[in-house]
Amino acid sequence: MFVPRRSPDDVAYYTASTADPTTDMVGYVQVPLWLSKQEVASLAEQVREMLLSKMDNAPESERQLYVLSPIFFPIDQN
Repeated sequence: MFVPRRSPDDVAYYTASTADPTTDMVGYVQVPLWLSKQEVASLAEQVREMLLSKMDNAPESERQLYVLSPIFFPIDQN
């Protein structure tokens, strides 16, 4: 069984006096999707391309460092 845990980064963020989840667009979403094997492959590739397009961004004054932790697994329906 997978049980999500709060990371040290989560704890540090939420305990900081400057934490502002709404302004910082902090979020968690879990969405059930009915997908074929082909659709799973396509979705994985789209997410990969999206992430790769941002991974080389350099720090700049208007940028904030964010952590994105995608988890993707099938649900047993039996």
